[in-house]
Parts: sequence; structure tokens; C-alpha cells
Amino acid sequence: MRKRMIQAAAALAGVLMLGGCSAGKEASVPEVDFPVNSAAEPETVQIETQPETGTVPETETEPETETTVEELTEMLGSAPAVSVTEMEKNWYTEDGETLLLAAEADMVRLESEGYDALAQTLAERWPSIHDRDYAQEIGDAQEDYAMREDKSSFTGYGIYESVRLKRSDSTVISFLEYHGDYLGGAHGNYGYSGATFDVESGRELALADILSDAEGFYQAAADYAVEELGKNYGDGLFPDYKEYVEKTFDADRNVCWYLNAAGIVLVYSPYEVGPYAMGEAEVLLPYDRFGEFIKDAYISPHSEVVAYVPANVDVSRLIGEESVMLEISANEYSFNEVTVMSGMSSDEIGTFSYHRDAYVIRRDGRSFLIAVEDEASDDNETFVYEVTEGVVRKCDELTGAVIAYAGTDRLGIRMSLYVLGTYIGDMEYILDAEGKLIPTQDRFAIDTERELTVSKELPVTMDGVQTTLEAGTRLRITGTDNNGTAYFQLSDSDQTGIINYTRKEDEWQLFIGDETEYQYFETLPYAG
Repeated sequence: MRKRMIQAAAALAGVLMLGGCSAGKEASVPEVDFPVNSAAEPETVQIETQPETGTVPETETEPETETTVEELTEMLGSAPAVSVTEMEKNWYTEDGETLLLAAEADMVRLESEGYDALAQTLAERWPSIHDRDYAQEIGDAQEDYAMREDKSSFTGYGIYESVRLKRSDSTVISFLEYHGDYLGGAHGNYGYSGATFDVESGRELALADILSDAEGFYQAAADYAVEELGKNYGDGLFPDYKEYVEKTFDADRNVCWYLNAAGIVLVYSPYEVGPYAMGEAEVLLPYDRFGEFIKDAYISPHSEVVAYVPANVDVSRLIGEESVMLEISANEYSFNEVTVMSGMSSDEIGTFSYHRDAYVIRRDGRSFLIAVEDEASDDNETFVYEVTEGVVRKCDELTGAVIAYAGTDRLGIRMSLYVLGTYIGDMEYILDAEGKLIPTQDRFAIDTERELTVSKELPVTMDGVQTTLEAGTRLRITGTDNNGTAYFQLSDSDQTGIINYTRKEDEWQLFIGDETEYQYFETLPYAG
């Protein structure tokens, strides 16, 4: 299980409530967790900069309403920490040989003290996987398995629920949830829902709660969404998608929405405006364009912010900078040319095959933009830039890393590791004052059910003593420093130990002593 510490936001008083995502047209999708493609933010929306509506202009006639950006951001509080823990649970047939159901679900918990209402709301919304009821799905899987003459044709059922932070500051915490499942049939299904909370009251916000002119917003948003969907998804849409979108904000329909660094995002799950093959569709409603309909508290600059950054959209409003943008444009070879921009300053990160993620972080009067790019197939790199006061400054980069979660001072980093197999490892990093990523531990944590079986006497260290494991011993890799040490636990006990290995230049395999890793294990689960 992996714990992801997220900085969420705290402290501006207000009465707030929440909203979710709608079900499909041809199939109903439960309102649950986050995107299959984490980079599926709209990347082509260009916005026209409008005067900020998040601050009250200074006047001589009404001095009691004067609020400068500096005074407003000083009033806003700091960000409480939220943890998101990925949990897994499997159920098998009575003989233990066939997987009936695999479930994955995120548990969300508030780590900071003083926000009891919010803590209770998050715990109730996203409980431990052990407190969730999967009896119906297990029963259906058992029945399906029992009815099959060819038992090998049964591939098992699966339920996958995830939560992704999209914006957090002292006013709101906003998430996108993804729910996917395979319960037999030709293919699985998936859908989305949004969850936005007031950090003080803990209430989940309906879309209307953040709007100052709901009716005006609904009409403008529907018109804009129809136009953007037609522009970005074209012939893939259902013929009647316009009518569906125009009814998006009817009283009997809960549109799926969340907040990110640039605006309100509407998400349409498969079968809502297009077939399953088209996938989900998103429309970004920029704060600058729709600010006249939104309450000031939700679009004013905040002293502490963590928010997802869509491409090619100015995200400076929430952080009080003059302009900040991650520009992504396709070159003649269909590769992405990625540039960080702030004010009149810019720096080209490079050319990549795929854009994965980007976040903006505001703290201590400074702003950072963190982008994750993929050079080829999972050749990921994480880049950190400071974008304060219109100046772009590169701070750090981390090869092979993606962002699991982002906070104002800590980030969860996830890496593909190739140590006695291919694994996903997690490590928490501190984003220090200079924008450097500093690991907080000496090893990456690995959570896997894969077992390795020793094929010949294996030299290891256990309890500080050098010893050996005999052939037939089964173990799981639990961590690595990715630099010569792998940590393991025996499958039939709580005993743990260390395997020392070496990498040799121009060799694709590891060595344990003078022999290759393949000499010591029956099989090694390398991917690719």
C-alpha cells in the first residue's frame, strides 16, 4: 500500500457544498474515481485575458470594500495535508488457484489537525477498502466461473477506483474520481465524478455554490461546451450531443465538474456525448472567461495553491503572477515541443512524444511549475521550474519519475525500477526553497504480490548477518535504493532481508556476486 501525502487547502470561512459527474446515456456509470489517462486535460484552449474579478477595486467612495491582492492572499490560510492511500484486495476460488475479483480503491484521510468536519467527510467518502462491500461482485464472479465449461476462459473480474487531486488551496479541495470495472462481457466500463469540498465546513460543493450568477453561467457554459466539443471531438460525437449538453445543467442532472489551475472542467463519461470508443470528453471553462459568473473566493489569488495545469492556458490567476503557462505545440513530426512561460520570460524544456502531467505550486511568495514529460515509451522525466514575478528559472529534473501526488512542500514520486524484475517504486520528496527535489528516505517502497522463487542457494543479509536462502524459498521484493540494494520479505513469514547486486556497464542484467540474477531465480518478472 502506498501513502500519497497531498497538500490540500485550509482556512477561508464560507458556506460551501459539492457536485458530482453524470451517468451515461446508454450505460450507467457509478459516481467514483479518477482518469485512466492522467494527461487528458484539454490542451488546445486559448483564452482571452480579462480583468480580474477576484479582487475589489480600490475606490475613494467606498473604502470599506477595499481589498488588495496582497491583503487578500495574506488573509487566506495555509494548506492542510491530505493522504491518499492506494489499497488492493483479491478474492480467489476455494482452491486458491483462480482469481475471482481484484479490487483497487483509494482511501483518503486528512492528516492536519483542526479540520474535524473535513476529516470526517473525506473518511466517509473514501473509506478503507476493507470497509467496502464487494459481495455482489464476488457472487457474480463465482456464478460466472461455475457456469463455464472451460475454466481457463475465465479471466477474473476487476473494480478500480482512484482519486486524483486537481486543485487545493485555502478555500477548496477539488478531486476527479475515476471508476473502472470489468464484470464480464466484451469490455470493461469506466466513468468519472468530481468532488469539491470546503476545507472549513467539510461540505461537498454543488456547482451552484461557487457561482454568483448561476443562470447566466449555465447558458454561457452550455454554449461554450457545445462549441468546444464540436471543435475537439468532431465526428466522434453522438448526433444529438448538442441537445444533451444544453441540458447538462438541468435540475435532474448532476454534471461532472472539478476545479484546476485554469478553470472549471466539465467531464463527460463514455456514452454521454459519444460512444465508448471515443472515451471521455472534457471541456475547460477558463476562470478569466467565466469569472463574471463565479464568486470571488474561488478565483482570487491564494497564498498557497497546488493545482493541475492544463496546456496552453494561462494559470496565473490563482497564484497572483502576471502570467504563467505551459505551452505545448506539435512539430512537423507530431512530437510535442514543451515550453515554460512566465511574463516575458520562457525556457524550452524540450521535445517529447507525450505530455503526462503538470502542476503549479504557490508558497512563501514564490511559484513553481512542475511538468512530467515522456521522451518515448515510459521514459519519463520530471522538471521543476520557478516562475515567480515573470522570470522562468530551471530548478531541477528527475529522470524516470512521474508525480503520484503534489503538495506545497512535498511531492510523491513514482518510478519504474528494474531490480530483480520490473516494479513501480514510490518515494516522497521535499521541494526545498531552491526548487530542488530531495528524497526523504533511503529507498523506494515497492508494493507487489509477485513472488520470486529461489533456484539455487542465494547469498543474502538478514538481521545484519550474511547467510543464504535455499532453493525453493519464495520471497517478495519490498524496496530498493536503485543503487545496489534490494529489500525483500519471505512469503511464508515476516522475516526480511537484503540482496546486494551490481550493475555492469553495457550489461542489461544484474549480477549477484559473479553470477547473473537469472542464475538465482526460476523466473524474473521483467516487463517489455
